[in-house]
Amino acid sequence: MNALSIKILFIITAATLLFASAAAAQNSQGDRRAHHGAADAEARVAHMTQLLDLSDDQSAALLEILQAVDQERMALHEQAFQAVEPEICALQLHVAEEIRTILTEDQLAVIEARKSERENDRFGKSWRGMHLDCSAYE
Repeated sequence: MNALSIKILFIITAATLLFASAAAAQNSQGDRRAHHGAADAEARVAHMTQLLDLSDDQSAALLEILQAVDQERMALHEQAFQAVEPEICALQLHVAEEIRTILTEDQLAVIEARKSERENDRFGKSWRGMHLDCSAYE
């Protein structure tokens, strides 16, 4: 690798680290809503537009790129989620059984009532925004 290649690699690495640390600081100070959604892509574009003084065309192109990546990321999350769903359900069921051993009958009745309410909720249980149905594992 020649000296120019090393300098370019160093600059790219430094810029990436700078942007990543700025994004991490902003995320730690910002609201705690779900990441990688339309609102998050818009917020990232707004931040980068201000930071880099992007033109309207650049901002629009960046938004398209980030939204496409977010869709791909969510598809990968869903695939990964489906692969570990049995383990997540097994863990939840195990913890629920352990907790039941320390509760009174009245406390168990409250838990059962809440469980019925949750089952009637149209959104059901979720893990990171993805539907989780552990009924097959009970």
